[in-house]
Amino acid sequence: MAFFEDLTPYTYFHPEEERANTLNVGWLQFGHPFPVGQSSPEFCVQLELLCRNRVKRTRGFQCCGFCESGENHRSSAEIRVAIRNRVFAAPELIHHYVVAHDYLPPAEFIEAVLASADPLED
Repeated sequence: MAFFEDLTPYTYFHPEEERANTLNVGWLQFGHPFPVGQSSPEFCVQLELLCRNRVKRTRGFQCCGFCESGENHRSSAEIRVAIRNRVFAAPELIHHYVVAHDYLPPAEFIEAVLASADPLED
């Protein structure tokens, strides 16, 4: 998986297909420090629901580079979360990073996730 700093312009997989002001969140990679902290249970639940609405699926997959035990957390897609004039692009593994590795996404992303409608209700 590629590493991108949070809140930088999305340039990974067909960026020309994205809306203006699409920003990276959660593109973590071993060897690059990331913010840590506890996330609210509400945020974790809503993020898990949003991760079921995957986009830009690929045929290959990426395993979590932080798990040391033989766990096989992996992803083959991305998610999008929009709020106001911004869209956040994140790997599907973002939920795992939050709950298993205490990754703390930017406040703007947390706000967008909490404001999102449940995609399963559509």
